[in-house]
Amino acid sequence: MNRTSIIARRAFFTLAFCLIALGITACMGKKEGSDAITSDVNGYYCPHCKEKFFTDAKVFADKCPNCGELDIEEVWGHYCPTCDTLTLAPRSAGEKAVCMKCNKPTSGGIKKPQSSDMIEWGAHKVDAAAVKM
Repeated sequence: MNRTSIIARRAFFTLAFCLIALGITACMGKKEGSDAITSDVNGYYCPHCKEKFFTDAKVFADKCPNCGELDIEEVWGHYCPTCDTLTLAPRSAGEKAVCMKCNKPTSGGIKKPQSSDMIEWGAHKVDAAAVKM
């Protein structure tokens, strides 16, 4: 074997090792990302009657259980990077959501709220019959 083929072989194995290591480390952080979009409930807000409610994760609301309005908004948790607080607000609020603790704009990302977050926010659980058409 000549020197060039030995160097080429070492370069190939080094590159292969780096790609495998990169693939393994890239997959390690996926759980945190998926936790942000999974929840045990679906949260909603009715802008017409100000109703806050949530359903089981398998139930998707079609209407407000209080006033029957169809124009309901999905609720998400908006992170405040200033005070590390999760503020619940309609998803459409986006970065316009204001932290309920420090009154500064939230811009630290969003996540689906859990049932405990919804209860703390003042929402109540409703069954499928109350929110389906």
